[in-house]
Amino acid sequence: MIEASQPSTEASPIAHQPFAATEFLMCPPTHYTTSFFLNPWLRYWEDVDPALAREQWAQLKRTIEQCGASVRLIEPLAESPAMVFTADTAIVYAPKTAMVLRNDGPRSQIEATSVQRWLADDGFLTEVLPPAYTIDGGNVLRLAPDQYLIGLKPGSPGKSERYVSRLVQRFAASRMRPIALHDRRFLHLDTVVGNLGGRALLTFWEGMLPISRDYLATEVELPTIAVAQEDAERFACNCITIGNHIITGLVSDELASQIEAVGFKVHRLDMSEFYKAGGGAKCLTLPLAYGNDQG
Repeated sequence: MIEASQPSTEASPIAHQPFAATEFLMCPPTHYTTSFFLNPWLRYWEDVDPALAREQWAQLKRTIEQCGASVRLIEPLAESPAMVFTADTAIVYAPKTAMVLRNDGPRSQIEATSVQRWLADDGFLTEVLPPAYTIDGGNVLRLAPDQYLIGLKPGSPGKSERYVSRLVQRFAASRMRPIALHDRRFLHLDTVVGNLGGRALLTFWEGMLPISRDYLATEVELPTIAVAQEDAERFACNCITIGNHIITGLVSDELASQIEAVGFKVHRLDMSEFYKAGGGAKCLTLPLAYGNDQG
């Protein structure tokens, strides 16, 4: 594992800084399939049900709007069936300022071009990750207005993660702390850590290496709610915070009660068609603005 996986001793602990997104970018699942995805969730004999995927996506959009946030839409592209997962496409790290990301495989150029154009047309200042660096937006998790976690996939050399961390620190004075992942079924940080609006964290401890578990337990001054394997597989950590609302998968009653005890209303949605590609509610949304808005 690279040196970047060691927590910085110079940074102050991450403390309570409640915040939540108020606006999201979503992409209709018009062309969504799992045809070219390569991850352990895929079952190539189990095709996507297009009608059910549209229904589940529409229910997520309605729930987001009912919870008080607004939704903007980007045109889906037939060339990229994965474009429905808008969280992978960019990081909005300051008001109207975004870094457009590049993912592994054919999505990289197709989606980067389309997303940059959409953001620029909406008045965003944008920069695009150079082709030599690839990172999924699902491996970047915002904990506070100026604090992030960045996930290191199993076996990752960390080159792209270090590059993104340096850029965000330079341009937004924000720090990114690395979290080392080790389970190939949970390749993205937002499947093992969920941010409950800067008030608490959902943590699937088994999805990360001991050094990262120790870091979250000692350096992040937020209460943690442990997520069991069964709930992790329902993408419990892949959640969305809007005010006092949490949108997540069909998690257990026990976990929902624990989240409610922190002060949230829990909305449990069936996102099973998107689980087939390894994504949940958070993966389907890109936060464009936040309530406090410091980014």
